Order: sequence, then C-alpha cells, then structure tokens
Amino acid sequence: MIFGTVEKGIFIPEQSAYTLIEFEKLEGKECGLDELKDTRSLKANSYYWVAIIKTIMDKTGDDKMPLHKMFKKRFLPPITFTWKGVEYTLEPTTRILSRDEFYEYTTQIIADVAVIGISIPPPIKKDLPDYITL
Repeated sequence: MIFGTVEKGIFIPEQSAYTLIEFEKLEGKECGLDELKDTRSLKANSYYWVAIIKTIMDKTGDDKMPLHKMFKKRFLPPITFTWKGVEYTLEPTTRILSRDEFYEYTTQIIADVAVIGISIPPPIKKDLPDYITL
C-alpha cells in the first residue's frame, strides 16, 4: 500500500523514492485512491481482545467468537447493501469502525457486563495513547 496526500489535485506519496519503485510494479494495472479512515490502533484491538473479551471469557466460560459476534449484534447496526436492486442485511463488523466508534462500542460492552458483576480493567494511558485519553 502506498500512503500519501492529495494537494491541489496531485497525489504526493510519503516516501517518493520507494514509491517510484512501487508505481513501476503497477504499470498497466487499474488503481484507486481511498480516504484513510481514522481506525483503531493495534493496541486498542489488543485491549478489546485481551482485557475485554478474555476477561468476560474467564468469568463466563464462553468462547471468544460467540461473545464477539453477540456483542457486535447487540451494539452495532447491521450493514445494508443493495445489489442488482435487492437489499441485503449483513452482519455488523468492527473492522470499519473509526477510533471514536470503536471506543463507544467497547464502552457499551464494559457497561453491559458490569451489570452482571464483571469488571473490565481500564486501558492504561501510557500503553494506549492513541486509544483513550484518561
């Protein structure tokens, strides 16, 4: 993947020398640009799976994937998709959530399990600086 910015309608790659080599590999291929979304960090993802999901697993005995799917269904809207005039409803996903949306999602889970006595350890600011401000 090649990262950069568009200024006055011109794509400017972050690493010009490296990118020229990469562009040569793309000769004759169709390419597109997409806006980079402010997605969660790997640390935030780890916090979700280790601090939240694993803590719940340890307290309930449930497996991680059913818990993950259940929380997505409870707290995220379904994705609607129209193809050939037919509308489909797809399973919600955490992959497309922005950083703020992911924070809200995890906050809902933490509040939900607190009702049944499960306490989730908060993120540590020094470990997750781009995830939450304490």
